[in-house]
Parts: sequence; C-alpha cells; structure tokens
Amino acid sequence: MSDNLACLSDQDGRLPALALSHMMQALEFLDRDPALPGIIGARLQHAIDTLCDECGLETPTPLIF
Repeated sequence: MSDNLACLSDQDGRLPALALSHMMQALEFLDRDPALPGIIGARLQHAIDTLCDECGLETPTPLIF
C-alpha cells in the first residue's frame, strides 16, 4: 500500500470501503452536473481506481446516466 493510502488502512478494511463510497457519491454528483469540467471527474475516477488497486477493493462499475 502506498504512503498516500496508508492512513486509510484499518483492521477490517472499513475505512477504504467508506472512502470508496464517498468517492462514488462525489463522482455521481459530478456526472449529473454538465457545467463542471470533465477533468475533475477523470481525476476522481483515477483516485477511485487507485484506491481499489492499492486496498484490494473490487473496482465498481462506472455509473451511466
């Protein structure tokens, strides 16, 4: 696990899962607002992918609206 994500680790993995949940909610919000630049969503998606890879979480299916 990288130093960036080490603060998210805990005994049973709840913190990474909670972080992922909040990140997915933020991505859903960004997808609904066309006024926001796409780079924000792309960076958030990259952060989600990194979190999943480094914490051993299943990568969620991208949301399509």
